[in-house]
Amino acid sequence: MSEWSMVNSYNHLGCAVGQFDNARGFDLSVKCRTLTVTDINNKRIQVVDDQGKYLHHWSVTVNGLRLCPLNLRRQDNEVVAAVVEGCAVLYNCPNVTDFQGITVKLLHTFGNDDLVFPRSILVNSKDQYVISDVGRQRVTVHDVYGKVLRAIGHSEDTMRFNWPYYMCADSKGRIAVSDSHNRCVKLFDEKDFKFISSFGENELTCATGVCESLDGRSFYVGD
Repeated sequence: MSEWSMVNSYNHLGCAVGQFDNARGFDLSVKCRTLTVTDINNKRIQVVDDQGKYLHHWSVTVNGLRLCPLNLRRQDNEVVAAVVEGCAVLYNCPNVTDFQGITVKLLHTFGNDDLVFPRSILVNSKDQYVISDVGRQRVTVHDVYGKVLRAIGHSEDTMRFNWPYYMCADSKGRIAVSDSHNRCVKLFDEKDFKFISSFGENELTCATGVCESLDGRSFYVGD
């Protein structure tokens, strides 16, 4: 069995810039070696470099209300997509290390009528947004304008979720959804979101985080 050890840790609990209070969702930029992080209780998103040095932040404000960002994903070199309390938001945030003179701007919000408590967001190969929603116990696929194209796992669906938490897209064209209270991870085809299989029913107690291993042969699951 492999032995894991902490390589580094940085930035302490607090509300000053560069500090975090319930940092949960993050996205790694391989190009710039930066982390974009949801700082939930401080109701902001922060960008730090790979050594933890503070680079930039912005408050998550929708219709005049500061909201908690729950998860995010960089869509491309210009846009960051995030889920907050009750909706999804798109920000114009360049993938850079020098933010001097840059103001992050809110581009679009969607999902107010469709989302209750979104937990995780992905951007698929078609530039569609895939969102898990523990409030409605389902996963929805949205087009670039936010319109719902598909909903999976709602109350009338035999493929029901019970608190779908975090998701990941793997190298085989599948989306893995950690179905926490059903104690498993479910795999779907990214193209049409057809159910493929599930695993972990006899091993997991509350599946939350999920990501693919580097060799693409397995998944890491937070339980």
